[in-house]
Amino acid sequence: VQSALIRLQNPPDCRHAKKLLCHLNYRGCGLGCLMEHTSYCLITALATRRVLVLSEKPWIYSSLIIKQFFAPVSSTCTDFEGPVKKTYEVSTNETARLVEYISDDWRLIA
Repeated sequence: VQSALIRLQNPPDCRHAKKLLCHLNYRGCGLGCLMEHTSYCLITALATRRVLVLSEKPWIYSSLIIKQFFAPVSSTCTDFEGPVKKTYEVSTNETARLVEYISDDWRLIA
């Protein structure tokens, strides 16, 4: 599992890799909820063969950027650029290079 995680999250060409952007700043979402959401994002990224990129927006309850408390999943591909497709469902046959996962269970803080 670890070797698959390392291989999928460290593509040879980060600029052209498919990525999944996940946010960690939902209203009404405490620390446990954020851990669950982050786990879901990682599983989704692995299942859809995408690099997981966590948002740098601060947590609603403080000025902390939750992503800073995690070791990066990728050592070579940690940011994103370009057009983003927002979606509630991420599928393996999605052609967009950058997909932003928006959960309908939580309200994202803009």
